[in-house]
Amino acid sequence: MADPKVSFLVIGAQKAGTTALDHYLRQHPEIGMADVKEVHYFDDEDVFANEPKDHAAYEAHFSGTQRLQGETTPIYLWWKPACKRIHRYNPDMKLIAVLRDPVERAFSQWNMEFNRGDESRDFRSAVQAELDQRKIDPERQHRVYSYLSRGFYAEQLERFRQTFDPRQLLILKYEDLRADPEHQLARIFDHIGASREAYRFAPVAMNTGSYIASLDAETELALQALFAEDMRKVERSLGWDLSSWR
Repeated sequence: MADPKVSFLVIGAQKAGTTALDHYLRQHPEIGMADVKEVHYFDDEDVFANEPKDHAAYEAHFSGTQRLQGETTPIYLWWKPACKRIHRYNPDMKLIAVLRDPVERAFSQWNMEFNRGDESRDFRSAVQAELDQRKIDPERQHRVYSYLSRGFYAEQLERFRQTFDPRQLLILKYEDLRADPEHQLARIFDHIGASREAYRFAPVAMNTGSYIASLDAETELALQALFAEDMRKVERSLGWDLSSWR
């Protein structure tokens, strides 16, 4: 196969500011982003039913002449087969992940799916149904009904850190990206090899959609307890303080 055209990916997490980040990256003159946000190539089970002989269909999404080509598909972090597929495509791929409080992230995902019409249950019923399903088949991945499973970050990060050189993976906090996007973008540009000086910052709104309901305190506390051990694993792995999430 020819040398890979795509050199970096924003791999997730869903509902963690990746849409705003994609907009920011498109503002940089040295970066060519895909013609759509969320190409959904490495999570396409039809494409990878048999290993593709080439990746021409994927690379057709990148028509720019910029030195750095990348894309944003948040499911890549969570979709288990995607990690090794990305590595086979480009073992030197630079990876960017943004993590958000898993309870807030789950509620935001539910709100999005409810507004789309793909979810009809209230949040509490939806997450209880997912918990029941996880007991029956803990390995199953459902693209919509994954409010909780997408928030167990430790396993997802470990999968990428075992497959790639950990130095290829830059992990950010959603709160930091929201509070100080210029500083986080500088970190990203250093990570992927883009010039800081060539960039002219223009603010982008993050997650401005309205919520159809409020998260009740009882459900919030129960989910914080559910995620507590995973949060501790992430803290140990990354050296972060996640007390604000708890």
